[in-house]
This record gives sequence, structure tokens and C-alpha cells, in this order.
Amino acid sequence: NVENTFHTFRSVALQQEDSICNSWQYPVKPQEGSICNSWQYPVKPQEGSICNSWQYPVKPQEGSIYYLWQYPVKPQEGSIPDLWQYPVKPQEGSIYYLWQYPVKPQEGSIYYLWHYPVKPQEGSICDS
Repeated sequence: NVENTFHTFRSVALQQEDSICNSWQYPVKPQEGSICNSWQYPVKPQEGSICNSWQYPVKPQEGSIYYLWQYPVKPQEGSIPDLWQYPVKPQEGSIYYLWQYPVKPQEGSIYYLWHYPVKPQEGSICDS
């Protein structure tokens, strides 16, 4: 159930093993209470949208892959990272775990600095 899956966003830097979210190849262990609770979304996703709690502007395309991205810069207030509604300002070099990127980043975009290390398994909650 989407509503039960996406919750209030929390820690993104926990480094533990045996994640129940391994369908996304997550390297952190979620907290009790919900699937992927370690990331706990700030808002409920809207119907017909995947991971919309990060306020993606478009619906993910079929075949998109979800990844683990490294955030290389400290965002400014009101900048693009605010679309993910981070509760705190990211520290330089912090690792952020995002479910999905629906379109190819434009050259010069902040997202252009991120890379895709793994492909999710079928049946993932955020599978498009």
C-alpha cells in the first residue's frame, strides 16, 4: 500500500546491512513501523505517481532505474534539493538515497553529478 509505505523523511546516512528494502539495493536497515522507514517520506505520494513525496514533476517512465546517489554539494535554501524536502541541510559529501529519477538529467544540472550503481529488482515498491 503506497500510503503505508511512504512516510515522514528521516535519516539518509545510516550505514547498516540486511535492509528489508533490498529490492532497491539499500545499504541501510529500516526502522520498525514501515517499509523503508529509515527514509520516511515527508508527505503522502499522490495517486498515479511513484515516490511523489519527493515531488517529482513527472511520472516515472517505464524502465527507469532507481539508484543510490551521492550528493556532492551543499544546497542553497529554496534550491532543487528542496523538492525532496530534506529536514536538515545536507553536509558536504553526505550520501542521499533516492528512489528514482524519471528523466535523464540536463547538462549542468545538480543531478548530473550523480551516478547509478545498481538496478532494482522486479516487484520493488517504486518499480515503474
